[in-house]
Amino acid sequence: MGCNQCSGNIYPRYSWKMLNPQHRDLMVIGESPTVQEVRKGEVMTGAGAQVLFETMQKVGLPFTADQVYFTTALKCAVPKSRNHKIPKDAYSCCHEYLLKEIQEVAPKIVLVCGATAMYTLLNTTAIKITEEYGRVRTYDFLPGVQVIPIMNPGVLLHKPGDYKPFLAMMQLASTIYNGGQATDTGETTWTICDTREKCVSLWKKMQALQAEGKMQYVSFDMETT
Repeated sequence: MGCNQCSGNIYPRYSWKMLNPQHRDLMVIGESPTVQEVRKGEVMTGAGAQVLFETMQKVGLPFTADQVYFTTALKCAVPKSRNHKIPKDAYSCCHEYLLKEIQEVAPKIVLVCGATAMYTLLNTTAIKITEEYGRVRTYDFLPGVQVIPIMNPGVLLHKPGDYKPFLAMMQLASTIYNGGQATDTGETTWTICDTREKCVSLWKKMQALQAEGKMQYVSFDMETT
């Protein structure tokens, strides 16, 4: 890519030729590539990406490269470990490249996977990503484009219990893509009851809500380890 502006430039990076931006109605922005992906000129090939592809297919979204433009927000393969944090200047440096990429692809809808991708798109870390997930956003600097921040699918490999809210985000994206309207369902929260005390506490809370006439039905997702 010929960029030497930030402290992430010591790592392998995509070239513009590797990315080869082409028009697609749907664009997906991942967080950052791996060294293997950069060296092979591939994008989003890991286990997390497979979860994403399978979920896109499940909810009725196109999911192949001839229908969807896949890219990453950061173009350098910054190692993902506690000892190698993403340089803060990478967000602002890659921001301009990402905007240029979106301009060339000219999508109608952009799915933004995770905090790093959202920080790069907006060129700021002053947002709470959990408040962005599953919302349909529009920005003056992206006219005609609907942006839907979604959970980074790679997180689901370590937290499979988060798959249901992730699926809900993808179902929203499918609704919008297929011409439907967005409905703001408010904040979605969930409680994992993995101890007796948490179960008892939740049961008492439900009894109180029922007594107040605020809850008539309830559903549970029962899982074993």
